[in-house]
Amino acid sequence: MNRTRATWVPAYVYLAFLFLGEVPALAGNPLFSIELESVLLVVVYLFSSYLSWGASKATKYLVGTWVASYAIESIGLSTGYPFGNYSYTSALRPFLGPVPLFIPFLWCALGYFCLRAGGPSVVVPALLLVFLDLSFDPIFSRSLWHWGPTIGFAYAGVPVLNFVGWFISAIVIFALFRMVNAESRKSPRRSVLYSKGIIQGAGFYLLFGASTVLSDLSANLPVVAAVSALLYAISATVLLWSVRREGAASLPKA
Repeated sequence: MNRTRATWVPAYVYLAFLFLGEVPALAGNPLFSIELESVLLVVVYLFSSYLSWGASKATKYLVGTWVASYAIESIGLSTGYPFGNYSYTSALRPFLGPVPLFIPFLWCALGYFCLRAGGPSVVVPALLLVFLDLSFDPIFSRSLWHWGPTIGFAYAGVPVLNFVGWFISAIVIFALFRMVNAESRKSPRRSVLYSKGIIQGAGFYLLFGASTVLSDLSANLPVVAAVSALLYAISATVLLWSVRREGAASLPKA
């Protein structure tokens, strides 16, 4: 098995696990709890990032994203900005100050897979991350965190400000990571490999998104499921265009 396949096989096995958890007969089984699925996502991300990126780049991303997301969460919990008024439940203990230790790791995992799918831009991965949050936040906020008095408008019980905050935070985190890990993209061979990475990442992202749509339906949130499905369809179009663009860039000039 080559390195690329080794990088993504556990990720796609994880997706199979998620879809298995949506089988009605397994509903409520502790093996498919939100908490366990989230922990496994972080494990898969760590394996994938260190094998694909190497220790140096993966560690820079892990440390930088963990610290940045922890700082943003701390500010958010204290001030209500940039996400709105919310608090975490004891289901996510232990805590470091006001923030559960696990939450920055979840930021790292979700951000990583959005980066792998979204290509060299910081805007596209940030939008992909927001689309995920639009899909799972209405479910997660039932048990993992709770929203206080809403600042502005709300979507399925979640302040719209939260999604704006996710987008801005992701832009900042991804931009800093791109700056620290600036790489030349002039090599045709690198472009080919980069395109293959986007294909694998886009496939994972879209299937992961499909699993969240099924979760929305299972949680009796049909409107959220419909909106999420539409956003993932838009994502598929954008990601397909990105893959084609990267593939064209890898071809030798006439």
